[in-house]
Amino acid sequence: MMNERGDEQASTLFFRESLLHEMYFSEKPRLAELTVRYEALRCDIMQQYYMNKDYDNVIRIATSLDFHDDADPNASCLVYYYKAQAYVKLENYPMAKEAFFREFELRKKYLGWEDEDTILACQNLGVLHSFCNEREEALACFREAYGHEVKKNGEDSEMAQELLQYISVVES
Repeated sequence: MMNERGDEQASTLFFRESLLHEMYFSEKPRLAELTVRYEALRCDIMQQYYMNKDYDNVIRIATSLDFHDDADPNASCLVYYYKAQAYVKLENYPMAKEAFFREFELRKKYLGWEDEDTILACQNLGVLHSFCNEREEALACFREAYGHEVKKNGEDSEMAQELLQYISVVES
């Protein structure tokens, strides 16, 4: 679906997506290999839709992607991240919360707390809980992220200080 402005960039993205779909279904013998490539390319297109602020198409692609979380956890996390961000931009917070939670759970399971994006995912979930006036859930997220950030980088790190600010704002 092209965006209403009908701008050339949205048209080009839609054309690339259609062409990709046609190529994918014309080479069925190598289905497994092509599926991974196809979904990765669609993920790239989804990111471009996000950069163009075409959030409906971000959600459409993110919802239709056939990723298997254990096959490529990083790609799956990105899909959930962009899906959540698109829902936030469209002010659909329950769906955003679900996507942010899924991203956080995947990062925690596959990448662990050593990965800084896991701490950021926990922080993002906390920010959304805070925005929805869910203080206890927000505090739990911020405290958990803070604890792991301090273990990883110390209490003087920029992220730890930012998390402390979030905690104090929610507690006040």
